[in-house]
Amino acid sequence: MITGKEIRLSKIFGADGKAVIVACDHGMHMMPLDGIRNMFETSKNLKAADGVLVSPGNAKLLKDFFKGKNAPAMIIRGDTLTGVRDVAVPEFDGITNVIEPEDVLRLGGMAILMSHIIGFEDTRIEAASIERVAKTCRKCEILGLPVIVEAAPFGRKLINDPLDGEIMKRLCRSSMEYGADVIKTLYTDNFKEIVKCVQIPMLVLGGGKSTEDGTYNLVDKAMKAGAKGVVIGRNITQAKNPEGFLGKIIKRVH
Repeated sequence: MITGKEIRLSKIFGADGKAVIVACDHGMHMMPLDGIRNMFETSKNLKAADGVLVSPGNAKLLKDFFKGKNAPAMIIRGDTLTGVRDVAVPEFDGITNVIEPEDVLRLGGMAILMSHIIGFEDTRIEAASIERVAKTCRKCEILGLPVIVEAAPFGRKLINDPLDGEIMKRLCRSSMEYGADVIKTLYTDNFKEIVKCVQIPMLVLGGGKSTEDGTYNLVDKAMKAGAKGVVIGRNITQAKNPEGFLGKIIKRVH
C-alpha cells in the first residue's frame, strides 16, 4: 500500500485496527435530520470519535473541529443520490460525484467515501456506479488517499430483500476488486463469511433509527463476526446524550 494511504488510515483506525465513525452526511440527499441541523453544535459531542463522515460543505465549515492532534479524522462523502423524493422511504434514480479526490486532500480529508449501489432496473446505472468507483480508486492510488466504498444493494429491484447474503458477499467482494481500501456495509447473518471473502477492513453501518439496546446489539454482533468497526449516524446524533452514547459505542468497539 502507498505510504500516504497507510498514514491516513492510521488516523482513522486505532492502534487496535478498529474505528468508530459518526456519519453526519445525511443532509446531502435527505432533509437535514434532527441531530445534524446545526453541525457546529453536533460536533461538540463527537470529539471522541475516530472519524466523522461529512459532506464537502461541512468539511469547510467544520475546519476548526478537525484541527489538532487528537481530533477525529475527516472523512468526506464523494457522491450523493439523485432523485430522492421522500425522506421516510427514499427513492433514487442513481448517484453522482460531488467532489474530486484532489479536493478532498485540499480540505484535509483522511479518506473519501464512495457508494456502490446495485439492484436498479436499468443496468446502465449499475455500470455507471462501477465506473465511478473504479476510476476514483485508480486516482486515489496515485494520490495516496484511502477509499471507503459503501456497498449497498438498495436499488428498487432488490428492495424486498436487501440483506440477501450471497448478493452482499458478491457486492462487497466486487467493491474490494475495484480497489476499495475499506468497505462500509450492512450487517448480514453471513457477515463472518463475507469478512473472510473480502480481506480488507469491513465497517458495519448503523442504518435507520433504533433503540440504544438495538444499536448495542448490532455493534456487538458485528464486532464478533469480524468487523473492524462501525459507521453510525442518527443513532448517535439523535441520542438523548450523544456524547455519552458515543463513548459507550467506542468501548464496545475498542
